[in-house]
Amino acid sequence: MDFAVDEHGLWLIYTTRDSHNPIVAHLNANTLESIFVRNVTFSHLDLGNAFVACGVFYGIGTVHFPYSHVLLAYDLLSDQHYTPPKGAIFTNPRQKSVMVDYNPRDRKIYSWDGGWQLQYPLKFSTSDSDGKS
Repeated sequence: MDFAVDEHGLWLIYTTRDSHNPIVAHLNANTLESIFVRNVTFSHLDLGNAFVACGVFYGIGTVHFPYSHVLLAYDLLSDQHYTPPKGAIFTNPRQKSVMVDYNPRDRKIYSWDGGWQLQYPLKFSTSDSDGKS
């Protein structure tokens, strides 16, 4: 279970015993009541970590090799998969990433890798017709 925060609010990422899919719930930050829940149809067993940014759930491949890729991009607001950004490479210099989270204030991803905090500045675009960032 992991909490995430982005420009759209508070999210809870978890799995259940009955499914290998990640489940993402959008929560009311004051009451923790569920606003809506998405069953992301992609096996969490294929993901090393995940984060939410701009309403999109991103799944990263292994976090135990020097380089990995964003394997999954799922728009939680429109409830649909879309193609991950090309060239979205995630680095794991110490190959022991245990935390990956997005900070909407500075628009960076933070990772904790083998005792070292890493920062990944992001550049968002709205190049596709749906206006996803």
